[in-house]
Amino acid sequence: MTNLLRFRYGVLVACVWIYIAIQVFWNYPYLRALYEGSIIFSVAGFLVIIGMNLVAKKSVSIFSLYILILVIYIPLQLAYAAALVWGQPMIFGVLARRGDALMLSVAILYELCQRGRIEVEDIVRGLLVVSWFAALIFVVTKIFLDPGNFLEYVTFAKGGSVNPAYFVFTTHILVFLTYYFWTSSRLDGTLRSKMFFLFLVLSLFFLELVERGCLPS
Repeated sequence: MTNLLRFRYGVLVACVWIYIAIQVFWNYPYLRALYEGSIIFSVAGFLVIIGMNLVAKKSVSIFSLYILILVIYIPLQLAYAAALVWGQPMIFGVLARRGDALMLSVAILYELCQRGRIEVEDIVRGLLVVSWFAALIFVVTKIFLDPGNFLEYVTFAKGGSVNPAYFVFTTHILVFLTYYFWTSSRLDGTLRSKMFFLFLVLSLFFLELVERGCLPS
């Protein structure tokens, strides 16, 4: 595999698994099937990694085992608590926490790095690609869609009674970009990094004001 193909392959894989892990569009209408499919994809991908390790007679990393324990323990513990307090069947509690399986995507990226299939730099580039793509979608959503038409989707739009309706966006990608360009501005000192950092800080501040109902969306 040439360096160019390895670069493209690594970034592509990182983008896919990062998108699955952080689910930046999970609250968008009509994408529930994509959310459920991502959970299945994460579990299947992790099982493939485990299978490859068994075939190669390699042990699973402690970090991946830790993630697996969290994915199993957290739903079971919360399901048991719900069953104890409200008498809810445990299977309902486990299914309600099925999204925790997306944490396996982190273990998959770690295992791929350990195998040399992708590099840490690929993950950083993947985060940047997913973050900028999501930010673009958020801007397009805000410009061309009316949040008042989506109030029945409570995770996507809010307000509409006392306060004006507004969209609910996943801001952690903007937080990542902010920290990334703050670090870049400290390391390289370029005007580009400083301008991106300033723009992202103002964007987060604006979204916080909208979330608190201080500004119209």
